[in-house]
Amino acid sequence: MQLRRSELVKTLEAGALALTLMLLALAQSPAASSNFGLLVDTVSFSSRR
Repeated sequence: MQLRRSELVKTLEAGALALTLMLLALAQSPAASSNFGLLVDTVSFSSRR
């Protein structure tokens, strides 16, 4: 089964977002929050490449 590139990117972004939200729900502390900000920046940067 082949996906078009845009569909694949959308799927990856949705997966990354879901994973980030799950991690946020699991670890709600100030230290974790700053790490999640960094994680979100990293995911956003890599998905723009």
